[in-house]
Amino acid sequence: MKMPESYKVMTGSSKRYPLDVCHFSSDDGEHCYSKGHHDSEAFKAASQELLGNDMSNWDGPEYEWWRMVPDPTGEYRCLVHEAKPGARGAFPVTVMSLY
Repeated sequence: MKMPESYKVMTGSSKRYPLDVCHFSSDDGEHCYSKGHHDSEAFKAASQELLGNDMSNWDGPEYEWWRMVPDPTGEYRCLVHEAKPGARGAFPVTVMSLY
C-alpha cells in the first residue's frame, strides 16, 4: 500500500519521525506502530524484523493519527486514542494489527 497523497501534506505538525517500530498488545489484539507516516514496505520489513515472525496475516499497514494519554487507572502505561491532524497532542502513525 502506497502512502496516500493526502497524507504527505497534512495540516498540523510537519515534524519528521524516524522509522522506529514498537510492539504492544491491547484488549483487541497485537499492534506494531511507528510515529510518522512511513513507506509501507520499509515499515513491514522493520516490523517483521522486530517480531521475528511472518506477518502476512496482519492487517495494514494503515496511516492514522493518534494521541497517547496516561491511563488514570494505572492498569496500562498509556491509552491510545484516534485523533485528527493538528489536534492537541496528535501525531501521525503507521500501524499494522493482528486481531
